[in-house]
Amino acid sequence: MEKSCLNCGVVFNRHPNAKFCSIECKDAKWQLDNWDKMLEAAEKYRKSPKGQEFLKKDRINNATRSKLWKQANPERTREIDKQSYERNKDTEVFKKRHNFLEANRRAAKLKATPNWLTEEHKLQIRAIYDSCPEGFHVDHVIPLQGREVRGLHVPWNLQLLPWKLNLKKSNKVE
Repeated sequence: MEKSCLNCGVVFNRHPNAKFCSIECKDAKWQLDNWDKMLEAAEKYRKSPKGQEFLKKDRINNATRSKLWKQANPERTREIDKQSYERNKDTEVFKKRHNFLEANRRAAKLKATPNWLTEEHKLQIRAIYDSCPEGFHVDHVIPLQGREVRGLHVPWNLQLLPWKLNLKKSNKVE
């Protein structure tokens, strides 16, 4: 006896009382019919203390997995980052975020510049920036926004580093 599946419409030949071609179609139909109930139950669980704890652990696990994957696949990570940059560089949100981060960097540099610097010190800082060759960055030996310690924007805290090393160093003291 041939019947058609109540979910996908495929014609099948099975048990005379069967209404679905497979268990997957049966489950899919049940989920479709009970979608609102499932959403309610999920929201209720999400708001419960047990659900909050699970979500917190799940976020930590996802962050850890992501970090480990990025460490294991640096070339692919760079490729994905480049694609993301190219896709988003002209968007309004990207520009606002970029401007915000640049303003914070400039503010940190101003805040880290002591009042007691002489004009000669300021000229030395300018000379270091002006003499920076292509492919190098001016780096603060002790970062201005480091986690453990914060340095000053003074000539003796500046060094020239190849850009790759500087980006790798980030806000760390080596």
